[in-house]
This record gives sequence, structure tokens and C-alpha cells, in this order.
Amino acid sequence: MARLWRRLYNSWQVARAVRWGRAFERASRDEIDAYVERRLSALVQFAAERVPYYRDLFRREGIDPREIRIPRDLRRLPTLDKAMVGAEPERFMPEGTSLEGCVPIDTSGTTGRATTTWYDLPGLLERVGRTQRQRDKQRLLADPKLAGRPKMYICQPTGTPVKWERVYREQLLLPERRARSVVVSGFRPPEEILARIREVQPRVIATSGSMLEILVAYLRRYDPEAELPYVFTYSAEVLSPWVREALEQRHGAKVLSSYTAGEMGVMAYECEHRRLLHVAEDLVVLRVCDERGEDLVAGSGEVVATNLLNRQTVLINYRPGDRVDLTREQCPCGTALRSLARVDGRVSGLIVSPRGELLLASVVVGILRDLPGILRYQFVQEAVSEARLRLVLAPGATLSQLRPTLDAGFQKNLGPEVNVEYEVVEDIPVPPSGKLQLVVSKVPVPGGVEERGPEQHGSG
Repeated sequence: MARLWRRLYNSWQVARAVRWGRAFERASRDEIDAYVERRLSALVQFAAERVPYYRDLFRREGIDPREIRIPRDLRRLPTLDKAMVGAEPERFMPEGTSLEGCVPIDTSGTTGRATTTWYDLPGLLERVGRTQRQRDKQRLLADPKLAGRPKMYICQPTGTPVKWERVYREQLLLPERRARSVVVSGFRPPEEILARIREVQPRVIATSGSMLEILVAYLRRYDPEAELPYVFTYSAEVLSPWVREALEQRHGAKVLSSYTAGEMGVMAYECEHRRLLHVAEDLVVLRVCDERGEDLVAGSGEVVATNLLNRQTVLINYRPGDRVDLTREQCPCGTALRSLARVDGRVSGLIVSPRGELLLASVVVGILRDLPGILRYQFVQEAVSEARLRLVLAPGATLSQLRPTLDAGFQKNLGPEVNVEYEVVEDIPVPPSGKLQLVVSKVPVPGGVEERGPEQHGSG
């Protein structure tokens, strides 16, 4: 009975947040600014009192946390990056709290170091409710003939969507159609994934930019006239403009993009007009800064983000390493939320197998992500059957210790035909963008697929 009451209470909390999230899109600019000031002030005060890193920071710099109230006040605080948080993650968590009931989300590790962000349940449930507005857009664009059909996730078997779905099932009372979501492993061949899509006929398909690249490349070669009258939504990576164009104009799909990061969750999302990405200002403070760290009103700059809801891993002024174009352009939807015209974010490499198939970068990342002794790595496919793995090892770790596990993993995921040479180096420099491409292929993609470029928004 206690479990049922807990799920009822959690569901009520989510229902309240659903109403708040929908109303926030219609709020005036003054109402949005007032909300941000209230939530940011509360977060900073909490961090100064309970979180070791921020408590020490405010004392050391002599800053009164009550003076940090609005986004431009954040310029007074230093920025964070993945390396700083990953080195001492416990210093960004409130003292005296337990991780029981919290949800761990692993980042993609595009700096070469994967980290884990812990979400507290109340903040997570509010986030679930407020992001219902994105699912509203998906429903609005979906084919009415597919009403009542399940949503499909194409992802890694242990990916973030799988974790979210498990939280929903364990913590909430779900309507039947939500409980019938379908998960398809992104490791399956594209022909099997497409066959599963046709079998299930989902109203919405959620996946990554890389997965869409693979599916569209396969269709171009083997089924260029295939009809896919579904809503495809993707996040985590940029998408080549030609892929979006092919899905929408040739295959009859509708594509929705969102800008996310494991440490922040959803930071911006497209509405039904699909022209701009609207900043989720009730979830994050998203500053766009120039090279001097000054806030931009419009133009291209680096993202510095603050998670307004999470009270377990508290991140204020966090640099995910992405660049965006902040625009003054107004969307036909009429929202007063700030908008992004473009995101130059994460680009995951695609590997070409000896059989000419495209493979996700995760077939390599999955082997290396949690392997003890590896501080940083980069996998480079030199030819179809030749690859090189550059490794930065922790003190005491040796290649001879790691080699049996690496050999077995690559043989299983890439096949015995691929020869991987190992190179131990002192460092692998991260480029100025902050994004180290972990998997690089120098092999031309079959079917004449164009080189990937940043996703364009608002360009028609």
C-alpha cells in the first residue's frame, strides 16, 4: 500500500509540473524573468549552504550568495567543465544526503572522459512533467492514423531512454499507452530496425543523430522510395542537413530536434513549426558567452549552463563544450522564450564494417567507457580492416593488462577481420571546441553519403 501511495503522490507531482510546463511556454518575458530569478536564487542559496564546492567558493571569494539572483550575476562565478566535476564528483553533491532513490545518467564522454550525473527524484519528476510539452508537439505532428500506437526508442540497451522508462514504471502510475513503449537496440542491423519499425508502426521514434544517419544511408542504397510517415525525434548529437531533408521530403517523415546534455537534460527544443530551438528556461539558465565570457544577446558563442532543478549533482556555470547561435528571430508559435538558430554540438563518428555496413560509434565506446585504467582514448579507423586506438593510461595501468579485454571486445563488436593496433600516448589534446571526437573514420561512407556538418535551424 505504501508503494501505491508513493506512486500516486509522484504522479500528482508530475501532473502539476505538466500544467506548469505548458503554461511556461505562454508566459510573458517579465514572467519568465521573475521565475528564473526565483529559482536561481533558491539554487544558489542551497548550494552555498549544503554543497562543499560552492560553500568553499563563496567563502574564499567573499561573495554573498544572495547577490547571485539573475543570469548576468553568474559572471561573478567561475565556470566548470567535465574534468573538474569528474575529478571530485562528491564535492558537487549536498552533504548528508544518500544516493538511494537517485538516478545516475552517464554522459557521452565527448571530452574523452565519461562522467556520471546523479539526479534527485523530486527534480527529476518535475523535469518529466515540464517536458510533456515536447511530447505534445510530437502528438500534434504525428499521423492521426497512428493514434494510440506506442513510442519507439532506438538506443543502446543501457542507454538513457531505457533508464528514464524504468524510472517511469517504478515511480509513476502510467497510462497503458505509455507503458507500451518499445525499445529497439541500436546495435541491430539497419534492415532489422526498419523491419521492426514497419511491424510496430510507432507514432513517434526517438533516437540519436548517428542512428538516423545510418538508417537514411541504408535507405538511400537499398530502398530509396520507402515511406516512413512517422515523427522522428533526436537529441544528443547534431544531424546533417541532408539527412533531415531526405527523411522529410523523400520518406514522408517529420523530424523534431532537441538540444540535450546528460548533465543538464533538455536545454532547448523545437516546437511544431520546427524553425527554431526554444530554450527551456524553466529547466536551465543557458548563457551564450563570447571569448571573454561576456553574455551575448544574439550571435554565436559558447554555452554556459546551470541546472535549475537538480539538487543531487549541483552544476552552476557548467560548460558542456557546445557552441550555439542565439537569435532574436521570433517563432510563429509566439513564445517569449529565447531561441537558438543552430547548435554546433556533438558529432559521433560512424564506422564502416568490412561488409560495407555503417556501425554506431557506441560499438567502440561501449568497450572502453568503463574500462579501469583508461583516462582518455581516441579510436581512428584508417581503412576498412585497419584501426588504431590511442590510449592515455592511469598510473600503474599497462597495455598488457588491458589487451585481452580490448581484443575480445573489438572481435565481438567489429569482427575478426578488423585489426586494431594500440598506441599508448602521454596525452590526447582536446580541441578548442572542448569536444574530442572519440571515434573517427577515414573510410568513405558507402552510397555517397555526404560528410556530416552542423545541424541548421531556422534556415527553411
